Amino acid sequence: MKINRCEIEILEGLVPIADKPMSPDGGHLEEQVGSLQKFRVTTTDDLDHVFGLVTWPNARPEVRSVEFVDGLSKYKRLEGAGRWSFIPVGNGQWLGELNIMKYNGKERPTLCRPTSDELNQLAGGDAETLLLHVGALKVGTREELVGDQTRQRNSPSLLVSEGDVKAIAAAFAVTRVMAIMYELGLDDA
Repeated sequence: MKINRCEIEILEGLVPIADKPMSPDGGHLEEQVGSLQKFRVTTTDDLDHVFGLVTWPNARPEVRSVEFVDGLSKYKRLEGAGRWSFIPVGNGQWLGELNIMKYNGKERPTLCRPTSDELNQLAGGDAETLLLHVGALKVGTREELVGDQTRQRNSPSLLVSEGDVKAIAAAFAVTRVMAIMYELGLDDA
């Protein structure tokens, strides 16, 4: 699947992973054994990086770096930053905020809330249309999608079917990989 200036390949089969999740359920702070579905992202500037969607028995599902195979040094940031957790919201659906890796006045890119123009730039077109095309169920704010009334209610987000690695990988590539490729926010400093 092609997304802007990158290709995403869903790798075959689930494999076990033993590690500490980023968002464990209360009281489950120890290492857990989860299931990992890998996907490879390659870019036109020679990135080759394997990421994975991990589902845990007692934690939120998450996307994390699995293996940095090759690429420019700026992409190494994704080995330790940019993980993405999802909130199970019932009916077999997960909610994920569409935060982007952006310099935002910092030395290294960090996760920030994007504008719709930034998301569209990173998607190489209309981000909402792209994400719906690859399987996202809905795109909007947390309030629009799940009635959230917290301070995160205006965060751009998407709803996906539980475990939909294709939609998740596409959104991850847009918000993490393409944001680093374009060095989003670096020119603003």
